[in-house]
Amino acid sequence: MTDNIINIQDIKTELEKTRYNLAGLSFEEVTALTMEQLSNNLIIIADTLEKTIDVVKTLKANDIEIQEQIIQLGDKVEILL
Repeated sequence: MTDNIINIQDIKTELEKTRYNLAGLSFEEVTALTMEQLSNNLIIIADTLEKTIDVVKTLKANDIEIQEQIIQLGDKVEILL
């Protein structure tokens, strides 16, 4: 009977270890997915910021030409009104 108790304790211990390991793997999988999603979002944000910076640089480089075109457009609108 003592052997049965020892075996049950061993089984219980092994089950607890297995449960702990599985819980750890599940947590790691969820964390990995979350990190992957965060990484993808950060890449999208970085790309968007890079494109925004490029647009601002282009606008800044062409600011005089853009101002002239806006004035011309305003003149055309006045003529139409």
